[in-house]
Amino acid sequence: MPTRAPTVRLRSVVLGEGRPKICLPLTAPTLPGLLDEARACLAMKPDLLEWRADHFEHVLHGLRIISALMELRAVVGDIPLVFTLRTTREGGQFPADDPAWGHLLYHAAISDAVDVIDVELAQANLFPEETRRVVTFLEGGFTAEPTVLMASHHNFHRTPGKEELLDLFHAMADHPAGFALAKIAVMPKTPADVITLMDASRTYADSASPIPPVSISMGPLGLISRVGAGLCGSVLTFGSGTRASAPGQIPADRLREGLSLLDPGA
Repeated sequence: MPTRAPTVRLRSVVLGEGRPKICLPLTAPTLPGLLDEARACLAMKPDLLEWRADHFEHVLHGLRIISALMELRAVVGDIPLVFTLRTTREGGQFPADDPAWGHLLYHAAISDAVDVIDVELAQANLFPEETRRVVTFLEGGFTAEPTVLMASHHNFHRTPGKEELLDLFHAMADHPAGFALAKIAVMPKTPADVITLMDASRTYADSASPIPPVSISMGPLGLISRVGAGLCGSVLTFGSGTRASAPGQIPADRLREGLSLLDPGA
């Protein structure tokens, strides 16, 4: 019998209960634009919001990151907020070899304004001391609301085989950083690639997995993995707010409709 993965509570939202939750990205480069984008996305009634801080014009300034997060928290209220500093290696804009990566994640942690910090698995392995600093702070319980880490891996070139995907999930689950979520997003070239990702995610979710998966097959071909996130055990799915941050994202209302069609009883 499949083993249910543990749930993750983020304020009033519980990942792993009911349908997969919807997260919308914020990518505006300026602070006024970011706050306006957040207000527009709130009208779409997401479960979570993600700030793609690698798009921010002052991304290298830790104090400006903290200030922006505090203003963003004031706008979004009790909506869980994901902080993401996506690197160029994995489709973002922040230099993958810049050690400031860990410094900026630490500033996000001490802001006491974020609920999830996205940590690319490759970055955690490249900068173990910087990652440990973030973990040590969060383990100290200094934030008003618990902040968790989400391991992530993005491949915009191909979909690895099932065993390689399972190895990635387990590497995230077993990592000393103590990740609470395991996110994998890969690019399919064929319909079989989409099935491979969803099959690997379902297999992992049905095992004695210590942390829940977040699984995405990107691009138009992978659309079914977004609306059918629950079928592969994924607890979170990403839509587009005022703009998309990754290929294949669709508007929140269409995503919500698709989720309800595939899981009407949730």
